Amino acid sequence: MTSWLTRLSGRRTTSRSIFLATTTICCVAVILVSTTHIGDARHALDLFYDTIDAGQGLPREQRHGIDYIRGFRNSATEYCDANSTASLMCFSYKAHDLRTDSFCAGTPATYRPSTNRFLLDCRLREANEDDRHNIAHPLANFPPYWSNTGPIAVLRQHVDMDFPDDSGHMRDHLEDRTLFMIQREDSIDNLWHTLLQVMSLSLSLDVLRATRKPGTSEAMFTTNDMKSSQVVILDAYEDGPFYDLWTMYTDMPSVRLSDLAHTVVGKMVIPLPGGSNPIWEGDWVDLPCNQSVLIKTFSLRVLDFYKVRTDSTKHTSLTLTMIDRKTTRILSNQDSLFSALQARFPDITMRLVDFSQLPFREQLQVAHSSDILVGVHGAGLTHGMFLKSSSSIVEILPPTLAYKGFKNMARFCGLSYFSRHGADHEYSGKTGDWHHDEVSIEEDRFMEVMVEAVANTRARKSSVQIA
Repeated sequence: MTSWLTRLSGRRTTSRSIFLATTTICCVAVILVSTTHIGDARHALDLFYDTIDAGQGLPREQRHGIDYIRGFRNSATEYCDANSTASLMCFSYKAHDLRTDSFCAGTPATYRPSTNRFLLDCRLREANEDDRHNIAHPLANFPPYWSNTGPIAVLRQHVDMDFPDDSGHMRDHLEDRTLFMIQREDSIDNLWHTLLQVMSLSLSLDVLRATRKPGTSEAMFTTNDMKSSQVVILDAYEDGPFYDLWTMYTDMPSVRLSDLAHTVVGKMVIPLPGGSNPIWEGDWVDLPCNQSVLIKTFSLRVLDFYKVRTDSTKHTSLTLTMIDRKTTRILSNQDSLFSALQARFPDITMRLVDFSQLPFREQLQVAHSSDILVGVHGAGLTHGMFLKSSSSIVEILPPTLAYKGFKNMARFCGLSYFSRHGADHEYSGKTGDWHHDEVSIEEDRFMEVMVEAVANTRARKSSVQIA
């Protein structure tokens, strides 16, 4: 009888470049941290996990809140049969109608330099009623994601299974070491894509920390495990400007698969890919959501990792940062708009910033010290994730673009959001592709939205300081 879990040699599905959620789930406000200093985040995260275990305290939210972590945790399923010497525990969750996402943790996994692959002595078992109750997903039905990412791609390309591991003698030397198997997307210089991938690793570890090892009260991943954890980069792309982000959850430097020169026997985590990130899904849909515990927790972790602190001094004046795009979607009349803005609000500190010219820590410092972030649609607006809660985002969109991702992100972060579409205009070199073409907006329409944003931000900042 063919295993319901199926074998890795089973059918393959065609990769999809993007997923658009068609369902809308009502979201409720979730506030995880109300502390002034980012350094307090670790205490708040302990409370976060205590709340998951207690099953109470935070409002439930299927896609962007605590239920997302619970959903994966409650689906924990062993995929290896009783005769296997290895374990492959996988987690699956369907946060919306169109796809079930999964990730896995296996042990002991043995890396063989001679083959440049990992061995996992795991023969997939038959399914039972508990599997269906736990929403276990057939292994070969795990969905593929763009740039050839996701657990099924990693397993097929880098892990040998379903036969005895002939290095059994090495198991006596099992290292207290956890390897995070990372297959990155090809957009290594895009902050939005990179952050969503790193956040997906973060979510996977949150699930493992909230899951108890079978028959014990010990979590599958703890803070102490960070000391012996290491990211293994499986792809051949260059490091890129945000490479340090991958070491957020480890005390060891990241390593390329090709640089593992000796046999390693340890634990292996194949995390959720960036394409599964719930913050990304539905980015063409106007989600009626308020703050998200998932994105709030992740942004605090990034700020804490780079030691970016919140200035506790109360300032009544505002700081405005305008993103200076240099390649695609350039704001054609940017200089005149910025000058008009300075003339209209001489009491506001303003800066025109090309984020690509700054080290990432400085980018975070600029963003976190801003009250208003202004820019044409693009990855630079991802910095809005690191604004303080009384801040605002102003997005200038290409004329026909109906993208909602940054509007939703602003809501998830508790920010105010304002936008205007640019005007269609002719110029030499126009391609007709919004990804590349210049963007232009009339000065009166630009000033109109900026007046709204400034008034709103001043009121919010004043109310926070009074409180």
